[in-house]
Amino acid sequence: MPSSFLRSGTATVLFFGLFGIAFFWLVSRQGWYPAAVVGARPIWAADFRENVRGTRQYYESQGRASQDLKIQKQLATKEALREIERGVLQAMVEDSLIASGTKALGIQNVSQRLQERVGAASQSADSSQDLERGVFLLYGWHFKDFEKRVLLPQARRELVQEEFKKRGENFDAWLLTLKRRAQVSVLAAGLDWQEGNVVAKKQ
Repeated sequence: MPSSFLRSGTATVLFFGLFGIAFFWLVSRQGWYPAAVVGARPIWAADFRENVRGTRQYYESQGRASQDLKIQKQLATKEALREIERGVLQAMVEDSLIASGTKALGIQNVSQRLQERVGAASQSADSSQDLERGVFLLYGWHFKDFEKRVLLPQARRELVQEEFKKRGENFDAWLLTLKRRAQVSVLAAGLDWQEGNVVAKKQ
């Protein structure tokens, strides 16, 4: 009886151990964990990694188009990749802050106005295969992904900038204050949050 119990207990521990390893591997592979947390809003690692990949492809495409070997060599360095990661995460943190800030500003019909702005670009893409193809060659994204990852954050920023202009107020000062006051935890490897900015950790 004790021997049978021990075997059963060992099997249970082994099962949960293997399950835990498999689950951790799946979570890591799929990016189901935050690269950063802005207030209580996560920036998922999967989105961060894909934005980094697309941005890197964009720069590599530009280097090939210009046939500039110096640019191509620079992009292959660890320092260049870290700077791309830093810039991408900075943009994602700022977009998260702007998105939450629109509510505090009392801007009306934000979702509808964003859909109108992004929708106009989407209609252009639907009517132009060259635009769709160009986006895919530059970023490796279909236009819907480009819309979500580039056009929507850009439209949100422009919408708030226009609102500040109407009010005769300074958008940059407002965003700087938001960044300095924000509670941001950066979990992405090699990066940190200091005084309102994503920075590369010193090696």
